[in-house]
Amino acid sequence: HSGVPRFMRKLDYNPSCMHVYGCAGDRIRYIVSSFDGYLFVYLDGILQWAAQLEECPIALSVVDLPELKGVIAGLGENGKLSCSYLGTDPPKLSFDERERRPIDYEAISRETKALQKGITSAESASSTKTQNIQELQVKVEFDSDIREDSIQETTEEDSPPTPLSVVTVHVTINNLANTPLRNISLSLMAKPPLFTQPPFTQLEELEAKGKSTRDLSIILNHFMLPTSRYISLSISYTNISDTPKHIDHSLPLPLPLFLDTCKPSKDAKYKLTLETNIPDTPLLELFHDVIETDENLPPNAIGFQIHTISHPIVTIILSKSSNRYRVQTDYIEILWIIVEVLKERLECYSAKSNTSLQLSFNDELPLQDYFIAIDTHFETRISQFQLREILSDYAKQFRCIQKRILTRLKDKTPTALNN
Repeated sequence: HSGVPRFMRKLDYNPSCMHVYGCAGDRIRYIVSSFDGYLFVYLDGILQWAAQLEECPIALSVVDLPELKGVIAGLGENGKLSCSYLGTDPPKLSFDERERRPIDYEAISRETKALQKGITSAESASSTKTQNIQELQVKVEFDSDIREDSIQETTEEDSPPTPLSVVTVHVTINNLANTPLRNISLSLMAKPPLFTQPPFTQLEELEAKGKSTRDLSIILNHFMLPTSRYISLSISYTNISDTPKHIDHSLPLPLPLFLDTCKPSKDAKYKLTLETNIPDTPLLELFHDVIETDENLPPNAIGFQIHTISHPIVTIILSKSSNRYRVQTDYIEILWIIVEVLKERLECYSAKSNTSLQLSFNDELPLQDYFIAIDTHFETRISQFQLREILSDYAKQFRCIQKRILTRLKDKTPTALNN
């Protein structure tokens, strides 16, 4: 009554409502609810009890019912009234004491081992049965001919079109089951600058022991450097028992899609020397699928021109006295594709002689040049972002001018355009 604060309590939650429901001598009893749906019971500044409600109330009250006193009534924001009670009556059920028997731990252990053995054998039989059943067989073939095409990516008439390299892939699906397969979906996924056409195709049903072939195109845009030589093939279908199945394959693309052979360059800015543990393998034998028969190339050197706008050249030189290969180019960002192909083909060649390939690089990694390439790319992205902002400002100005001109045209007594 004097206006002097009796106590103070700092809450670590967001309260939704509060209700004072009585006093204990000179101490105050009150309840507070939070927006998280919790109810807190306080005696002065001391927390006595906490409970969780079904929903957050916006109004609280303590009521006495005919058969139960001290019921907490809460009104939710949607008008729902809930009654809660913090106390419970003691149980009235009585349990009969049963005769205790000693526990036979050895019998329990034997039973557990027998059950575990049965479960393991059942899972193994199910797995073997599933592996032996092959319902779908997929065969992928690439055309040997790489087509050249172009696309106009800008609206400017004098801008040259961007060249494209196109290869056709034939995907053959064989149904090995004695029942038809339904809802067969086939999709090809590639990373830019590679893209597929069409990226998705569907077959409603494939009859038992049937076969179906789909032709799709893999397109390489020369505007960007390739980042991967692989595409992902995904096939999903449903068998006769309505069980969904899924098959994934990672397919390497033919090397002529990415490059052409050319005369090797004698000197380059970046050089990598790789040493192997297998005898020298002739380069003409390693890359027989990309070398044309009428090309006159030296036996210990071969050049590749990558399909990009800048047409970078990567050269592989085979050492005459030791098992070393030198890969050199003026563009460090394109080295990866030739090094990866060389490694894969040397592994295949060494596997024929049952030898494990070991490649070693004894020089220092050109990390400084790599970081410079990253910084250049980052600066290019920043410059591109700034140019887009300038273009956006000019577009806003252009639209404002258009609005002013339209307003002048609608005016019956227009004035001269002075600025």
